[in-house]
Formats: sequence, C-alpha cells, structure tokens
Amino acid sequence: MGLVTVVAGLLAVRRQSFVLAVIGLVGGFFTPYLLSTNEDHPIGLLAYVLLLDLGVLAVGRKRAWFSLPLLGLLGSATLYAGWAAQHLDGTKTPYALIAAIVVACLFILGLGREAEGGEHKDLAATTSVLAITASFLLAFAVSGQSTFRASPVVLVSYLLILTAGAFFVSRRIGAAPLVPAAAGFTVGSLAWRVASDAFPSQRAFTLALFTLPSIGFFLIWWLGHETKHTSSNRLGASIALFGTYLVFLRVLDVEPHLEPVLPVWLFAAAHALLVLCVGAILFSGAWILAAQGYLFAVLLALTSRFEQPRLPEYLPLILIPMAVFWALPFLSPRLRSDRLSWLSSAAAPVVHFPILYVLAKPSWGTDRLGAASVVFGALALIALRRSMSVQSGDAEEKRFSTALFGAVTLLFLTAAIPILLDKEWITVGWALESAALAWLAIRIREDGLAKASAALAGAAFVRLAVNPALWGYHPRGATPVFNWYLYTFGIPAAAFLLSAYWLNQSEGARALRLPELLRLAAGIVFFVLLNVEIADFYSTGPHLDFRLSGGGLAQDMTYSLAWGLFALGLLFLGITRSSKATRAAALAVLLLTIGKVFLHDLWDLGALYRVGSIVGLAVALLAVSFLTQRFVFPRNRP
Repeated sequence: MGLVTVVAGLLAVRRQSFVLAVIGLVGGFFTPYLLSTNEDHPIGLLAYVLLLDLGVLAVGRKRAWFSLPLLGLLGSATLYAGWAAQHLDGTKTPYALIAAIVVACLFILGLGREAEGGEHKDLAATTSVLAITASFLLAFAVSGQSTFRASPVVLVSYLLILTAGAFFVSRRIGAAPLVPAAAGFTVGSLAWRVASDAFPSQRAFTLALFTLPSIGFFLIWWLGHETKHTSSNRLGASIALFGTYLVFLRVLDVEPHLEPVLPVWLFAAAHALLVLCVGAILFSGAWILAAQGYLFAVLLALTSRFEQPRLPEYLPLILIPMAVFWALPFLSPRLRSDRLSWLSSAAAPVVHFPILYVLAKPSWGTDRLGAASVVFGALALIALRRSMSVQSGDAEEKRFSTALFGAVTLLFLTAAIPILLDKEWITVGWALESAALAWLAIRIREDGLAKASAALAGAAFVRLAVNPALWGYHPRGATPVFNWYLYTFGIPAAAFLLSAYWLNQSEGARALRLPELLRLAAGIVFFVLLNVEIADFYSTGPHLDFRLSGGGLAQDMTYSLAWGLFALGLLFLGITRSSKATRAAALAVLLLTIGKVFLHDLWDLGALYRVGSIVGLAVALLAVSFLTQRFVFPRNRP
C-alpha cells in the first residue's frame, strides 16, 4: 500500500495531475487505519507519517501545489488524534509532544521560501499557523486530562519551544496575531495544569517553572520592541504576564489552606517585576500602575485566607510593594515625566493601608494603627516636598504632584482622626482639618484642596445635623452653656466660617459657591447649638429633652426670644457685610419666630397681656417690614 502511494505521487508529478496526488495522499493516510491490528507501534507510525509528509511536501514544492501540504497537515493531525484517543497515556505523553513538535517543524520549515510570496502565500501561511495552533491545542489537552497529564517540566519545555516557533512563524509570514494567541494558549495550559499532583508537594518548583514562559514572551517583546511587530508582541507579553493571575487563582482553588503564602506571592511578584521592566523601558506610568494593580489583586486574594497568628508572614507582603511603588518616581528620573507614575506612587500607601488596618487591628489595636496613619501622612508630606524638588520647571506638573501628595497627606490625617479619636472629637477634628485645607488651598492655589475642604466640612456637618448617635455620646452635665455641646457644635461652626473666609479668595471655590454653602452650614450649626443649649438649661436628668411646646411659658418665650435675637444678629451681619443671602436668612428666621409667637406663645398669656403683646407684635412687624424694604429687597442694592 505504501508502494501504491509512492507510485501515485510519482505519476502525479510526471503527469501534473493534482487529483492523482490527492488520491495518493488520501490512500497514504488511510493505510494505517486499513491495516490496524489495535496494537500500539508509535515509533513505526511516526516514521511512516514523517515519510508520507516528506513526500507530500516534495510533491507540493515540485509542482507548486501548496494546498497539498495543507491537506497533508490535516491528515497527519487526524491520524495523530486517532492514535491518541486509543493509545495515549501518561507515560507516552512526553513522546507524543516530541512527535507533535517534529511534525509541526516539518510543515513550517518544509514549505521553503518560495511559498512565502506570490499567489500561494496565503496557503503557506495557513499551513504554518495551523501547525502551531494544533500543537498548542495539544498542550491544552494534555494539561487538563488527568489520564495523560504532562509533568510541569515537560509541559513548560514544550510551551517554550512552541513559543519560539510562534515567534519565528509570525516574523516569517507576518502573522502578527500569532504571538498574542500563543500567549493565550500558554496561560490557559498552565492554569489548567495546576492540580493536586504538583500542589502543594512541588508548589515552589512548579511555580518557578511556570514563570519561564512569561519571561519568554517578555524577551520576545523586548527583542522586537522597536520593530513593526511591537504592538502584537507587547499584547502577547501583556496576556502572558497578567494572565498568570488565572494560574494564581487556580492554586488557591486547589489548595484551600495555602501555607506558606510566600512562594505564591513571589510568583506574582516576579510577574509584577516584569511588568515594571516594561514600564521602565517604555517610560510608561500606565504599566507601573498596572503592575501595582496586579500585585494588589493578588494580595487581596491572599488576605481572604488570612489567619491572625500569621500576621508577621503577611506584613512584608504589604509593606514591600507599598515602599517600592511609592519610591519609583523618586528613584527613576525617566518615570517622572509620566503623571501615572506619580499617581501609582501616591496610590501605593492609600490602597495598602486598609489591608494593613484590617489584618493588624486585632493584635495592634487602634493606637498603633492611628500612629501608623499619622506616620504615613507625614511621609506623604515629605514626598510632596520631595516631588516638588525633583520635578522639572513645569509649573503644571508641580501643581499636579503637590495636589496629589497633598491629598494623600490629607487622607491619612483624616483617617487618623477616627482611628485615634471617637465620638464628637471625630467631627471636631474633621472640621478643623477642613479649615486647614482651606488655608492651604489659597496658599498654593489648588482648587482640588478647596473641594476637599468643602467635602470634609460636609462630612462634619452631616455628623452634627443628622447623626442620632450624637445625643448619646455623653450624659447631660450639670453646668449650663459651658458644656460639651458648646465645643461640639461651636468649634465646627467657627471652622466653617474660617473655611468660608479663606475660600472666598479662591476663584474656583467662588464659582462653585463653596463660601456661601459653608456660611449656610455654620449658621445652621449655630442655630442648632442655640436650641440645644436652651433645651439643656430646662432639661432635668441625664438626657437632653427638646420641648418646643408644652414646656411652660418661660421655656417657650426663651426659645422665641433667642430666635428673634439670632435673626436680628443675622440681619445686622447681612447689612454690614452687604450680603443679600444673609439678610434673606435673617428674614426667614424672623418670620419663623413671629409665627411661633403669634400662633403659639400669645395664647398662653392672659387677655390683657395678650392685647398688649399683639400691639407689640404689630409694631415689630412694621419694623420688620421697614427693614425688609430698606435692606433685604432694596432697589439698586447688592
């Protein structure tokens, strides 16, 4: 039957008959099936297939029938798949992979240079791409099937050879997408190969082997990053480097109780380092930021398996990446021109500190963590000054770094307040910090700091105005007026006024009407404080008792008198400062007071006193009408 196939090939060449060549090829590939005895003779079968493929390639090159090698490749793959389905097992897997490499190389190299040009180049390219793709599919198959699973050494060696082949084919025929596709197949094969036979018994060695293909794709990109294929090679490196996160997740899935975590973290750190190298070569902060995101995602997944006694084991995994990414722009002059590298530096302590807080709080307590937050804030302030000194003369870049590290400083100092303090002191601290930020915003002319100041003031205002837990912070004291309510409400209100005064000098803050909002918040807080102090004065027992009605004539009139004086004070401020908003607010409070007096307070008086009070109220209304026309809604007055 082999002789028949050879004669058919010779006649096809002599007579230039493509159909006869196809008939001979089909007969040649059917011969093993027709003569099968269900016995396994892999070496003889491989030798037969290689001889048949050599004949197919010879005939195809002789007569320029480049569809014939494609048919030969499909026949070889079909024959190989049939043999594997019946005879392949774990002991034969290495030899099967070697056979696949030999057959693939034969079809890649056997077409010759003449097949790369002219009208037949697409057929030649398709044959080469299919040869590589079929080999990668085999790697994926032997990685997942437990019956013939390849050892990590064999699999990684096979994938490295295929990676080199994919790179060679992509350069030879211009098939740029082949490298990214090879990276995807490689990552999938490695992730599929993670199984209980290698983990945890050979975890460190296996993960070290699994790093080699990623290094290979990195070298492919590095060696050709200045060629026309740089985009596809960079994409391949990205898939290989970031795709290993799937390998990491598979390890966590196979090992529910991962111990120790260091080998797995080092595997991820090695890939993050390769990503950093890409960023350093390209001077790209985006790659630096991506490296940090990759390692941070690994850290998050590891901490989900955290156990408290293992804190010393986890601390280096948190602190080392934080220090490295924080320091990179200061150590590398070439990274300072990219804002994303500065963003990565500023983000490093911000994203890692919450993990440190969650893991260390049970053993460290709030005092040490609060001190750590203050230390990080101080380091961020030092980084701010350092970034300004290492930056170029570009004012815009200096403003960006100043705002960035200023925000980090603010964030850590803001976080330190609730960590170290509690109850009303959190509100007081945030309000004072808001005033400090407003002062800093006009010193360095940064609108972002003004917005941060307003945001902090808003958080303090919410804690004062709509926080029901506020009234349970402390029991009511025996001393009226000079009590904890006075500083809890008074200090934030004063801080809001200071913030409004400073932010009024900022065009950006004025455009957003931040000073007006802060003054409004201060007025509301002062008004609440006024009512709280009155309620405290008339309350008995350990709890504050608000009674705007039913507390007796003295208490009702005290509220009304205080509201009226408050309204007159606001009106005086609005007149002296030419503030229409303040004058309008004074009118609103005054109308509220008059309504309370007329609808509620007067009915508790006797008839004669009620008549006199109504007359007095009428005079007061005339006075309010005059003041309103004169100062609140005047013509030609701001």
